Amino acid sequence: MKRLLLSLLFVVPLFAFAQSNFQKGYVVTPAKDTLRGYIDYKERAVNPKSFNFRSQPNSETQQFNTNNTTEVVINETIVYQVFAVNISTSEVNISQLSSSPDFKFRRDTVFLKVLQAGTNINLYAYRDQLKLRFYSKDNSSAEPVELIRQLYLKDGGVLMSIDSYRRQLLAAIGKLNPAKEQQLSRFLKYEETDLVKAVALINNQEVGKPTTPPIRFFAGIGLNAGKAKYHGTNLLANTAAVSTTSYLPAINAGIDMFANPEIGKLIYRAELSFSMSKNKVSTTTSDQANAALSQSFDQFNVALTPQVIYNLYNKENLKAFVGIGAAINFATYSNNRLSRYNSFRNDTEESSDMTEFEKLYFSIPAVAGVVINKNIEIAIGYSFPAAITNYSSYDITMQRMRIGVNYLFGKL
Repeated sequence: MKRLLLSLLFVVPLFAFAQSNFQKGYVVTPAKDTLRGYIDYKERAVNPKSFNFRSQPNSETQQFNTNNTTEVVINETIVYQVFAVNISTSEVNISQLSSSPDFKFRRDTVFLKVLQAGTNINLYAYRDQLKLRFYSKDNSSAEPVELIRQLYLKDGGVLMSIDSYRRQLLAAIGKLNPAKEQQLSRFLKYEETDLVKAVALINNQEVGKPTTPPIRFFAGIGLNAGKAKYHGTNLLANTAAVSTTSYLPAINAGIDMFANPEIGKLIYRAELSFSMSKNKVSTTTSDQANAALSQSFDQFNVALTPQVIYNLYNKENLKAFVGIGAAINFATYSNNRLSRYNSFRNDTEESSDMTEFEKLYFSIPAVAGVVINKNIEIAIGYSFPAAITNYSSYDITMQRMRIGVNYLFGKL
């Protein structure tokens, strides 16, 4: 199982970039023809430069770019339109900012994503490797205009911002919907949520609720298999040492945040879990004073785990996923006993709390599983061995496997 999880984790990046995700949609050609079929909509950090299209799910793939299409619509809700626009080239990375305003731009024909469409103006987004930009276009204009926000450093490091986009939006509402001008000041951050609200105000529209929420919550139960093991120069680290596996229940809860809710493949998960284990490591040696040794202890563990989850198979009622994370573990210990049998004297000596355990430690968990009917998640996880002691000559590590069921509170 460990090798399987490791193999899956190594191939996740390949799936993320290579796997297709054809959804119902259509493209509009420059001749105004509408071609209905299926469009490959992938996880992207930037606006696409082209789309793969099939007239039927298994038919030959065609590619549409800014030269042979004017609009791409996916699932009736995701819309990209082609425009030739001016694209600002000023930096937003603080370490790269200029000492004066930089109003340079390049001219290009690109796919703009429609964020808000209305009777007065439309709002678009365009992201490339440099930054995210927003555009607006009123119905009397031939092309969208970038909503400009300019950052620069002044007087040896003072961050300055020229928020031209505020004046642009105020001018638009003054011209198209002056009755709402006073309300606009509430929605003037250079962020998608605020700008969508501002444009909805200009259009005298309500902001629609997203059809696919960006987050969901989950809770679950499972069976945790924990095992402690010695490593290094310690009698309990020899080849004859036996570690017992503890099987005890575990519970967990958390939140999922979707990189792109419209696709639902890449998920950032934050999980809080509670588990227990009753651990014992024992061995025999040729030394009469240490003819038999055993270390036992109970651990109660609370883990806070940020994870990255990727759906390798992503259909509506069945998904298969893998993931990896980094856990911060907070542990308490009890029944910490070391037992030593002396065969020469034929007696057993027991000591308590001789071993000092780490109350805070880190571990790397991996997970794989399936989601059935949108809400039932069945998963198996493995937490790679993590040191729970801090001795110079030896370590005790804890490894865990877990099988569990989560209930997902959401639609995806």
